[in-house]
Amino acid sequence: MPVVTYCPFFGLRTYYRDETAMKKAGFNDYSEFIRTLFNAVQKHAEESKWLPVYWNIGDEPIGEDLKRSIENAEAYRRAFPEGPPYFTAAISLSKTDGEHFRLAKALHVANLNVHTEDSVSSLRKDGGQWAFYGNGSRWTYGIYMYKAVKEFGMKFRLSWHWNIVAGDPYYPLDCREDDYCWCNSSPNGDLIPSLLFERDIREGTDDYRYLQTLSRLAKEKSGVPAAKEAEMLIKTRLSTFSIGQSGQQTMRNLEDFKSFRLRIAESIEKLNR
Repeated sequence: MPVVTYCPFFGLRTYYRDETAMKKAGFNDYSEFIRTLFNAVQKHAEESKWLPVYWNIGDEPIGEDLKRSIENAEAYRRAFPEGPPYFTAAISLSKTDGEHFRLAKALHVANLNVHTEDSVSSLRKDGGQWAFYGNGSRWTYGIYMYKAVKEFGMKFRLSWHWNIVAGDPYYPLDCREDDYCWCNSSPNGDLIPSLLFERDIREGTDDYRYLQTLSRLAKEKSGVPAAKEAEMLIKTRLSTFSIGQSGQQTMRNLEDFKSFRLRIAESIEKLNR
Protein backbone atom coordinates (compact mmCIF):
# COMPACT_ATOMS: atom_id res chain seq x y z
CA MET A 1 0.00 0.00 0.00
CA PRO A 2 1.53 3.37 -0.97
CA VAL A 3 1.85 6.44 1.21
CA VAL A 4 1.00 9.85 -0.27
CA THR A 5 2.91 12.57 1.55
CA TYR A 6 1.94 16.23 1.75
CA CYS A 7 4.60 16.88 4.37
CA PRO A 8 6.98 19.78 3.69
CA PHE A 9 10.39 18.86 2.32
CA PHE A 10 12.47 21.25 4.39
CA GLY A 11 15.02 23.13 2.32
CA LEU A 12 13.22 22.53 -0.98
CA ARG A 13 10.08 24.08 -2.47
CA THR A 14 8.54 21.06 -4.20
CA TYR A 15 5.52 22.66 -5.91
CA TYR A 16 7.64 24.74 -8.31
CA ARG A 17 11.23 24.73 -9.55
CA ASP A 18 13.39 25.90 -6.66
CA GLU A 19 16.25 27.53 -8.52
CA THR A 20 17.68 28.98 -5.31
CA ALA A 21 18.02 25.55 -3.67
CA MET A 22 19.48 24.11 -6.90
CA LYS A 23 22.20 26.77 -7.19
CA LYS A 24 22.96 26.62 -3.48
CA ALA A 25 23.65 22.89 -3.93
CA GLY A 26 26.00 23.62 -6.86
CA PHE A 27 23.80 22.44 -9.75
CA ASN A 28 22.76 24.12 -13.00
CA ASP A 29 20.40 21.44 -14.33
CA TYR A 30 17.19 21.09 -12.32
CA SER A 31 16.49 17.47 -13.24
CA GLU A 32 20.02 16.48 -12.29
CA PHE A 33 19.58 18.29 -8.98
CA ILE A 34 16.29 16.47 -8.26
CA ARG A 35 17.78 13.13 -9.32
CA THR A 36 20.73 13.49 -6.96
CA LEU A 37 18.60 14.65 -4.06
CA PHE A 38 15.84 12.04 -4.32
CA ASN A 39 18.23 9.20 -5.11
CA ALA A 40 19.64 9.77 -1.63
CA VAL A 41 16.11 9.80 -0.18
CA GLN A 42 15.19 6.62 -2.05
CA LYS A 43 18.35 4.86 -0.85
CA HIS A 44 17.38 5.70 2.73
CA ALA A 45 13.79 4.54 2.07
CA GLU A 46 14.95 1.16 0.78
CA GLU A 47 17.41 0.65 3.61
CA SER A 48 14.70 1.56 6.13
CA LYS A 49 12.06 -0.58 4.35
CA TRP A 50 9.62 2.28 3.84
CA LEU A 51 6.31 1.67 2.16
CA PRO A 52 6.21 3.05 -1.42
CA VAL A 53 5.91 6.85 -1.25
CA TYR A 54 4.21 9.17 -3.74
CA TRP A 55 5.62 12.65 -3.15
CA ASN A 56 2.99 15.33 -3.74
CA ILE A 57 4.38 18.20 -5.84
CA GLY A 58 1.25 20.23 -6.60
CA ASP A 59 -2.21 21.17 -5.35
CA GLU A 60 -4.80 22.23 -7.96
CA PRO A 61 -2.66 24.86 -9.72
CA ILE A 62 -4.35 27.31 -12.11
CA GLY A 63 -3.25 30.19 -14.35
CA GLU A 64 0.45 31.01 -14.21
CA ASP A 65 0.89 28.58 -11.33
CA LEU A 66 -0.32 25.78 -13.62
CA LYS A 67 2.42 26.57 -16.15
CA ARG A 68 5.03 26.63 -13.39
CA SER A 69 3.69 23.33 -12.05
CA ILE A 70 3.97 21.70 -15.48
CA GLU A 71 7.60 22.79 -15.85
CA ASN A 72 8.33 21.46 -12.38
CA ALA A 73 6.59 18.11 -12.92
CA GLU A 74 8.32 17.58 -16.26
CA ALA A 75 11.70 18.19 -14.62
CA TYR A 76 10.90 15.59 -11.94
CA ARG A 77 9.77 13.14 -14.63
CA ARG A 78 13.01 13.62 -16.59
CA ALA A 79 14.88 12.87 -13.37
CA PHE A 80 12.86 9.70 -12.76
CA PRO A 81 11.14 8.53 -15.97
CA GLU A 82 9.71 5.40 -14.33
CA GLY A 83 10.46 5.72 -10.61
CA PRO A 84 10.97 5.02 -7.82
CA PRO A 85 10.71 7.51 -6.27
CA TYR A 86 7.24 8.42 -7.50
CA PHE A 87 5.65 11.85 -7.80
CA THR A 88 2.01 12.89 -7.86
CA ALA A 89 -0.04 16.09 -7.59
CA ALA A 90 -3.61 16.93 -6.67
CA ILE A 91 -5.33 18.19 -9.82
CA SER A 92 -8.65 18.07 -11.66
CA LEU A 93 -8.98 16.75 -15.18
CA SER A 94 -12.24 17.25 -17.05
CA LYS A 95 -10.78 17.57 -20.58
CA THR A 96 -8.76 15.26 -22.82
CA ASP A 97 -6.22 17.95 -23.80
CA GLY A 98 -4.85 21.28 -22.61
CA GLU A 99 -2.47 22.24 -19.82
CA HIS A 100 -4.09 20.17 -17.07
CA PHE A 101 -3.79 17.12 -19.30
CA ARG A 102 -0.13 17.93 -19.92
CA LEU A 103 0.46 18.15 -16.17
CA ALA A 104 -1.37 14.85 -15.60
CA LYS A 105 0.87 13.09 -18.14
CA ALA A 106 4.03 14.51 -16.56
CA LEU A 107 3.25 12.88 -13.19
CA HIS A 108 3.85 9.23 -12.36
CA VAL A 109 0.26 9.24 -11.09
CA ALA A 110 -2.16 12.14 -11.49
CA ASN A 111 -4.20 12.39 -8.27
CA LEU A 112 -7.57 13.55 -9.62
CA ASN A 113 -10.47 15.24 -7.90
CA VAL A 114 -12.84 16.22 -10.74
CA HIS A 115 -12.55 13.67 -13.53
CA THR A 116 -14.59 12.11 -16.31
CA GLU A 117 -14.57 8.76 -18.02
CA ASP A 118 -13.21 10.39 -21.18
CA SER A 119 -10.40 12.25 -19.40
CA VAL A 120 -9.31 9.15 -17.47
CA SER A 121 -9.46 6.95 -20.56
CA SER A 122 -7.47 9.46 -22.62
CA LEU A 123 -4.83 9.79 -19.90
CA ARG A 124 -4.40 6.01 -19.71
CA LYS A 125 -4.28 5.73 -23.51
CA ASP A 126 -1.37 8.21 -23.49
CA GLY A 127 0.48 6.09 -20.93
CA GLY A 128 -0.54 8.08 -17.85
CA GLN A 129 -1.85 6.73 -14.55
CA TRP A 130 -4.41 8.15 -12.16
CA ALA A 131 -5.68 8.14 -8.59
CA PHE A 132 -8.72 9.69 -6.92
CA TYR A 133 -8.76 12.17 -4.03
CA GLY A 134 -11.47 13.94 -2.06
CA ASN A 135 -15.22 13.32 -1.96
CA GLY A 136 -15.10 10.74 0.81
CA SER A 137 -18.36 8.78 0.90
CA ARG A 138 -19.56 5.21 1.14
CA TRP A 139 -20.21 5.28 -2.60
CA THR A 140 -16.76 6.55 -3.63
CA TYR A 141 -14.96 4.19 -1.22
CA GLY A 142 -17.04 1.19 -2.24
CA ILE A 143 -18.81 0.33 -5.49
CA TYR A 144 -17.45 3.38 -7.33
CA MET A 145 -13.90 2.62 -6.25
CA TYR A 146 -14.28 -1.01 -7.31
CA LYS A 147 -15.21 0.03 -10.85
CA ALA A 148 -12.46 2.65 -10.92
CA VAL A 149 -9.86 0.01 -10.00
CA LYS A 150 -11.13 -2.93 -12.04
CA GLU A 151 -12.14 -1.14 -15.24
CA PHE A 152 -10.01 2.02 -15.19
CA GLY A 153 -6.82 0.99 -13.36
CA MET A 154 -7.02 3.47 -10.47
CA LYS A 155 -3.75 3.31 -8.49
CA PHE A 156 -4.79 4.64 -5.07
CA ARG A 157 -7.54 6.49 -3.19
CA LEU A 158 -6.98 9.48 -0.91
CA SER A 159 -9.34 11.44 1.31
CA TRP A 160 -8.77 14.30 3.76
CA HIS A 161 -7.68 13.89 6.57
CA TRP A 162 -6.42 11.39 9.11
CA ASN A 163 -6.37 14.05 11.81
CA ILE A 164 -6.38 17.81 11.32
CA VAL A 165 -7.93 18.97 14.58
CA ALA A 166 -7.05 22.56 15.41
CA GLY A 167 -9.29 23.05 18.43
CA ASP A 168 -12.49 21.39 19.64
CA PRO A 169 -13.34 18.72 17.02
CA TYR A 170 -17.03 18.85 17.96
CA TYR A 171 -17.38 22.60 17.54
CA PRO A 172 -16.82 23.52 13.86
CA LEU A 173 -16.27 27.23 14.48
CA ASP A 174 -13.18 26.35 16.53
CA CYS A 175 -11.58 23.97 14.03
CA ARG A 176 -10.22 23.52 10.55
CA GLU A 177 -12.02 20.95 8.39
CA ASP A 178 -12.95 18.92 11.47
CA ASP A 179 -15.72 17.12 9.59
CA TYR A 180 -13.15 15.61 7.24
CA CYS A 181 -11.07 13.92 9.95
CA TRP A 182 -10.96 10.13 10.08
CA CYS A 183 -10.17 10.09 13.79
CA ASN A 184 -9.94 12.60 16.60
CA SER A 185 -7.52 12.29 19.49
CA SER A 186 -8.72 12.48 23.09
CA PRO A 187 -6.77 14.25 25.89
CA ASN A 188 -5.36 10.88 27.05
CA GLY A 189 -4.23 9.88 23.56
CA ASP A 190 -7.07 7.57 22.52
CA LEU A 191 -8.29 7.68 18.92
CA ILE A 192 -12.01 8.31 18.42
CA PRO A 193 -13.24 7.42 14.90
CA SER A 194 -15.27 10.18 13.29
CA LEU A 195 -18.72 9.75 11.75
CA LEU A 196 -17.12 10.19 8.34
CA PHE A 197 -14.85 7.23 8.98
CA GLU A 198 -17.51 4.93 10.45
CA ARG A 199 -20.38 5.85 8.18
CA ASP A 200 -18.61 6.43 4.88
CA ILE A 201 -15.03 5.18 4.62
CA ARG A 202 -15.36 1.99 6.66
CA GLU A 203 -18.74 1.02 5.22
CA GLY A 204 -17.49 1.83 1.73
CA THR A 205 -14.35 -0.24 2.02
CA ASP A 206 -16.48 -3.10 3.37
CA ASP A 207 -18.62 -2.87 0.22
CA TYR A 208 -15.39 -3.02 -1.79
CA ARG A 209 -14.19 -6.08 0.14
CA TYR A 210 -17.49 -7.86 -0.46
CA LEU A 211 -17.17 -7.27 -4.21
CA GLN A 212 -13.52 -8.30 -4.20
CA THR A 213 -14.32 -11.52 -2.31
CA LEU A 214 -17.18 -12.40 -4.64
CA SER A 215 -15.07 -11.75 -7.73
CA ARG A 216 -12.25 -13.93 -6.38
CA LEU A 217 -14.56 -16.83 -5.56
CA ALA A 218 -16.23 -16.60 -8.97
CA LYS A 219 -12.83 -16.92 -10.63
CA GLU A 220 -11.78 -19.82 -8.39
CA LYS A 221 -15.00 -21.71 -9.16
CA SER A 222 -15.36 -20.61 -12.76
CA GLY A 223 -17.92 -22.55 -14.78
CA VAL A 224 -20.37 -23.44 -12.02
CA PRO A 225 -23.81 -21.76 -12.15
CA ALA A 226 -23.24 -19.79 -8.93
CA ALA A 227 -20.02 -18.31 -10.37
CA LYS A 228 -21.80 -17.16 -13.51
CA GLU A 229 -24.55 -15.60 -11.38
CA ALA A 230 -21.93 -13.80 -9.29
CA GLU A 231 -20.17 -12.40 -12.34
CA MET A 232 -23.49 -11.18 -13.75
CA LEU A 233 -24.42 -9.56 -10.43
CA ILE A 234 -21.19 -7.53 -10.43
CA LYS A 235 -21.31 -6.74 -14.15
CA THR A 236 -24.92 -5.56 -14.00
CA ARG A 237 -24.30 -3.14 -11.12
CA LEU A 238 -21.12 -1.69 -12.64
CA SER A 239 -22.92 -1.08 -15.93
CA THR A 240 -25.43 1.25 -14.23
CA PHE A 241 -23.01 4.16 -13.83
CA SER A 242 -20.01 5.85 -15.41
CA ILE A 243 -16.79 7.16 -13.91
CA GLY A 244 -17.11 10.87 -13.10
CA GLN A 245 -18.15 12.84 -10.03
CA SER A 246 -20.30 15.61 -11.47
CA GLY A 247 -23.57 16.10 -9.64
CA GLN A 248 -23.26 12.96 -7.52
CA GLN A 249 -25.72 11.25 -9.89
CA THR A 250 -24.49 7.85 -8.80
CA MET A 251 -25.25 8.11 -5.08
CA ARG A 252 -27.57 5.40 -3.75
CA ASN A 253 -29.86 5.49 -0.70
CA LEU A 254 -29.29 3.37 2.39
CA GLU A 255 -31.81 0.70 1.37
CA ASP A 256 -30.05 0.27 -1.96
CA PHE A 257 -26.70 -0.17 -0.21
CA LYS A 258 -28.19 -2.71 2.22
CA SER A 259 -30.04 -4.76 -0.39
CA PHE A 260 -27.06 -4.90 -2.76
CA ARG A 261 -24.65 -5.95 0.00
CA LEU A 262 -27.12 -8.67 1.03
CA ARG A 263 -27.22 -9.99 -2.53
CA ILE A 264 -23.41 -10.07 -2.61
CA ALA A 265 -23.28 -11.90 0.74
CA GLU A 266 -25.82 -14.47 -0.43
CA SER A 267 -23.81 -15.02 -3.61
CA ILE A 268 -20.62 -15.47 -1.57
CA GLU A 269 -22.35 -18.09 0.61
CA LYS A 270 -23.44 -20.03 -2.48
CA LEU A 271 -19.85 -20.16 -3.74
CA ASN A 272 -18.54 -21.23 -0.32
CA ARG A 273 -20.78 -24.28 -0.07
